[in-house]
Amino acid sequence: MVVRPPELQVETVPAPPAAAGYAWQPGHWRWNGAQYVWWPGRYELIPAGYSAWVPAHWDERGGQWVFVPGHWR
Repeated sequence: MVVRPPELQVETVPAPPAAAGYAWQPGHWRWNGAQYVWWPGRYELIPAGYSAWVPAHWDERGGQWVFVPGHWR
């Protein structure tokens, strides 16, 4: 992808669905083949053995924009 993604949208993070065990996954831009589309943030249950969510993001590599999916660590 040669076109730089737009700046991240500001999201209001709602209260989690439970007192513990959920992590907020912030929204990010996705490419649909023709344009960037906003993928809104959401809460996800933290899988056993993981402690943090690494958000999805775009990296510039050699003049190209590469999507890096979010993942648990």
